[in-house]
Amino acid sequence: MKRVFIRGLAFILPITLTVYLFYWLFIKTEAMADYAAKEFGLSFLNFPGSGIVFILLIIMGIGALSLSSFFDKLMSHILKTIEKIPIVNSIFGPLRDLMRFLGEDADQAGRKVVLVEYKDIYCLGLVTNTAEALKKDEYKDLVAVYIPMSYNVGGYTILVPKDKLVEVNIEVEQAIKLAITGWINKE
Repeated sequence: MKRVFIRGLAFILPITLTVYLFYWLFIKTEAMADYAAKEFGLSFLNFPGSGIVFILLIIMGIGALSLSSFFDKLMSHILKTIEKIPIVNSIFGPLRDLMRFLGEDADQAGRKVVLVEYKDIYCLGLVTNTAEALKKDEYKDLVAVYIPMSYNVGGYTILVPKDKLVEVNIEVEQAIKLAITGWINKE
């Protein structure tokens, strides 16, 4: 009986949470769009789904603005100010770095999925950078590899000699998904 309940919960919980998250997001964005339409006298923009369109337009607008040098300087100043706030920076900094890492073109950023061997076992990792920051010749052949942990946002970054890595033909997003779910995903 307990096993049947747990299997049912395992089936229903991810679907329910996903649907609820999208429902909550839809309601909040609809309210924002409704407020913006009333505030600026744009009642013709008040239609079902306008909140999603509103958020997408804001994201696209910020993306377009970020291409200008003025906006880039302004954002740089704002980010430097945010980085000075102790608790906020400990959350904001890693999230910003992760978004930059995932947002870059994989070939351009040198991102690769690799296997790191350690005493006859392998860990799945993501090449994040070279070890040039260490500025010593003895470390020049090292590569920074992030080893994600299952069911956690954490992980380990290790420095590994390039010749000790085995490249894997998996997309970075798929590797992260597999690592976070503990490889229980059967896709």
